Amino acid sequence: MGIHLGSCRACGNKLPPPVRLPSPPPVVETPKNWYTFRHDSQRTGRSGFVGPSIPKVLYSLPYAYSEIEPLFDGDGNSYIPWEMGFRIYRGTEVVWELTLGEYVSPSTYCVNSDRSFFLEASPGIRKFSKERELLWEFSGQPYIHLTVNEDGFVAFTAGSEEMFPEWGYGLIGLSKNGELLWTVEEGEFFEFAWASATSLDGNLLITARNPIEMEGDGAVLAKIDISSGDVIWETFIPGEVGWTWDSPTPAVADDGTIYIVDAFGVHAFSDSGEVKWSYFPVAQGEEGPMPWAIWMPALALDGTIYVQLMEEVRTYATAIVALNPDGSVKWRRDEYVEGSPIVDAEGTVYIGKGYGEPGAILPSVSQIPEPMEPDNTIVAINPDGTTKWVFSAPEEIEVGRVLSMDNDGNLVVIGRVPGADYYDESIFFIGDE
Repeated sequence: MGIHLGSCRACGNKLPPPVRLPSPPPVVETPKNWYTFRHDSQRTGRSGFVGPSIPKVLYSLPYAYSEIEPLFDGDGNSYIPWEMGFRIYRGTEVVWELTLGEYVSPSTYCVNSDRSFFLEASPGIRKFSKERELLWEFSGQPYIHLTVNEDGFVAFTAGSEEMFPEWGYGLIGLSKNGELLWTVEEGEFFEFAWASATSLDGNLLITARNPIEMEGDGAVLAKIDISSGDVIWETFIPGEVGWTWDSPTPAVADDGTIYIVDAFGVHAFSDSGEVKWSYFPVAQGEEGPMPWAIWMPALALDGTIYVQLMEEVRTYATAIVALNPDGSVKWRRDEYVEGSPIVDAEGTVYIGKGYGEPGAILPSVSQIPEPMEPDNTIVAINPDGTTKWVFSAPEEIEVGRVLSMDNDGNLVVIGRVPGADYYDESIFFIGDE
């Protein structure tokens, strides 16, 4: 017997029309390509591609500044700083070059889904079309990561005595066409904005020094309305917040949880600003990790948080730690780790183990206990913490840390020729044989 909606033969009454539910909002998929600092504007450190299984060095490119990650557009072109400017490569071929006069600032450039891209203008921001034609420029020396959401909104902290006469710098919001939307001068609710990301709803997240006297350094996490510059919420970061190399940048998981990694631990916040948990590898008040030794986390699709920790200042012991979404420790490996880990689409984690010398992080190799020495290798780690493979660099090169991943799943690793100057570096593409 068939069922007919809309009427009832027995009673003669009309049934109400079926309820039409509103269509769900479209799901904005994160591009697979590594298009901005830590892959995406949520700073997940997670590539949409799968890394190599049998790694070898494929080729290298000249590289100017080790704080900037090489980026990639959807066509596989690589965007790389060089000495006094910027280049776009197709493989090893230079397809575009721009001389800026000084180094591109860390993370102030971004490749959009339409292939337009941003560069620092020294001072200021320039936006170029996919044909590499200048679309607009905005004056103001950027200090923190350029943050661009899916609608093209742009935000950064910049120095400008004209715009910010009292403090000389502040937070700037621009439209996708480069029009000034709003400004927030330093001192209004924060003292100095360190770093930024975007929340899942497209608003701006910043970490900043709080002007109110507090114990320790005093720092806040704030969510900013991108349409007005108004503070949606502001919350203190627990514990003694210390400086890190990546200036504790928010990282946003797929469920909206916001993670902050500082020099003393890992902190999780809800999208509304409540503290969910904190993980302190060294108890507060004890002699703890050195500042700048903890880098950015990598957030896997299954919710695992991977973090490099320097857990003991007296022995310079480092570790790679995997945390569950509830803050419990999933696993840890005590070994030398240089820089932030990255994770691929299958959950494999990649770490670099240094040049064979401590560089700016550790003062003396002789102070590092075995097996903590940098050993010129790249390590792939399975999601369960076991080793997938270890790549030992050939004698003619030294490898440092893993920076990003290209569209072919090749690891992009900073390196140099043995004996070269510290700043005379290259990037090596490590992929399958």
